[in-house]
Amino acid sequence: MRAATLARLLDATVTLKTVTGINAYGQPTTSTSTVPARVVRNHVRSVTPQGIDFISTTQVALANPVSVGDRITLDGEDTTVQQVKAASGLQGGVTLYEALL
Repeated sequence: MRAATLARLLDATVTLKTVTGINAYGQPTTSTSTVPARVVRNHVRSVTPQGIDFISTTQVALANPVSVGDRITLDGEDTTVQQVKAASGLQGGVTLYEALL
Protein backbone atom coordinates (compact mmCIF):
# COMPACT_ATOMS: atom_id res chain seq x y z
CA MET A 1 0.00 0.00 0.00
CA ARG A 2 1.42 3.35 -0.94
CA ALA A 3 1.93 6.10 1.63
CA ALA A 4 -0.61 8.40 -0.04
CA THR A 5 -3.28 5.68 0.02
CA LEU A 6 -2.53 4.91 3.65
CA ALA A 7 -2.72 8.61 4.58
CA ARG A 8 -6.19 8.87 2.98
CA LEU A 9 -7.37 5.72 4.77
CA LEU A 10 -6.14 6.75 8.23
CA ASP A 11 -8.05 10.03 8.45
CA ALA A 12 -8.23 10.50 12.24
CA THR A 13 -5.76 10.57 15.13
CA VAL A 14 -5.96 8.68 18.41
CA THR A 15 -3.74 8.40 21.47
CA LEU A 16 -2.31 4.90 21.88
CA LYS A 17 -1.06 3.79 25.30
CA THR A 18 0.99 0.63 24.85
CA VAL A 19 1.89 -1.53 27.87
CA THR A 20 5.70 -1.71 28.07
CA GLY A 21 6.16 -3.59 31.33
CA ILE A 22 5.32 -3.85 35.02
CA ASN A 23 6.74 -1.50 37.67
CA ALA A 24 7.94 -2.45 41.16
CA TYR A 25 4.38 -2.08 42.52
CA GLY A 26 2.87 -4.50 39.99
CA GLN A 27 1.24 -1.73 37.96
CA PRO A 28 1.62 -1.67 34.15
CA THR A 29 3.92 0.96 32.67
CA THR A 30 2.91 2.47 29.34
CA SER A 31 4.32 4.51 26.49
CA THR A 32 1.99 7.07 24.95
CA SER A 33 1.95 8.16 21.32
CA THR A 34 -0.44 9.95 18.98
CA VAL A 35 -0.97 7.88 15.82
CA PRO A 36 -3.07 8.16 12.65
CA ALA A 37 -6.08 5.85 12.60
CA ARG A 38 -9.41 5.13 10.98
CA VAL A 39 -12.34 4.99 13.38
CA VAL A 40 -15.47 3.03 12.51
CA ARG A 41 -18.48 2.97 14.81
CA ASN A 42 -20.26 -0.29 14.13
CA HIS A 43 -21.59 -3.16 16.23
CA VAL A 44 -19.39 -6.23 15.81
CA ARG A 45 -19.61 -9.43 17.83
CA SER A 46 -16.25 -10.92 18.83
CA VAL A 47 -14.52 -13.07 21.42
CA THR A 48 -11.70 -12.01 23.76
CA PRO A 49 -8.56 -14.16 24.09
CA GLN A 50 -10.08 -15.44 27.37
CA GLY A 51 -13.12 -16.75 25.45
CA ILE A 52 -15.63 -14.12 26.57
CA ASP A 53 -18.17 -12.92 23.97
CA PHE A 54 -18.55 -9.16 23.66
CA ILE A 55 -20.05 -6.57 21.33
CA SER A 56 -17.55 -4.04 20.00
CA THR A 57 -19.15 -0.67 19.26
CA THR A 58 -15.96 0.95 17.92
CA GLN A 59 -13.23 -0.44 15.69
CA VAL A 60 -9.96 1.42 15.13
CA ALA A 61 -7.61 0.60 12.22
CA LEU A 62 -3.94 1.47 12.82
CA ALA A 63 -0.62 1.00 11.05
CA ASN A 64 1.08 0.82 14.47
CA PRO A 65 1.23 -2.52 16.31
CA VAL A 66 -1.40 -2.80 19.03
CA SER A 67 -2.10 -5.57 21.56
CA VAL A 68 -4.99 -6.67 23.73
CA GLY A 69 -4.85 -4.65 26.95
CA ASP A 70 -3.45 -1.49 25.33
CA ARG A 71 -5.54 1.64 25.75
CA ILE A 72 -6.81 3.98 23.03
CA THR A 73 -8.03 7.48 23.81
CA LEU A 74 -10.72 8.57 21.39
CA ASP A 75 -12.84 11.72 21.83
CA GLY A 76 -11.47 12.10 25.38
CA GLU A 77 -12.53 8.58 26.39
CA ASP A 78 -9.85 6.06 27.36
CA THR A 79 -10.87 2.53 26.27
CA THR A 80 -9.12 -0.84 26.59
CA VAL A 81 -8.47 -2.89 23.45
CA GLN A 82 -10.48 -6.13 23.77
CA GLN A 83 -9.44 -7.90 20.54
CA VAL A 84 -6.95 -7.30 17.71
CA LYS A 85 -7.11 -8.43 14.09
CA ALA A 86 -4.15 -7.98 11.73
CA ALA A 87 -3.98 -7.96 7.93
CA SER A 88 -0.61 -8.05 6.15
CA GLY A 89 -0.15 -6.37 2.81
CA LEU A 90 0.82 -8.30 -0.28
CA GLN A 91 4.53 -8.63 -1.05
CA GLY A 92 5.53 -7.59 2.47
CA GLY A 93 3.55 -4.34 2.48
CA VAL A 94 2.17 -2.49 5.48
CA THR A 95 0.38 -4.51 8.15
CA LEU A 96 -2.86 -2.91 9.36
CA TYR A 97 -4.16 -3.68 12.84
CA GLU A 98 -7.84 -3.48 13.75
CA ALA A 99 -8.42 -2.87 17.44
CA LEU A 100 -11.90 -3.76 18.69
CA LEU A 101 -12.94 -1.60 21.65
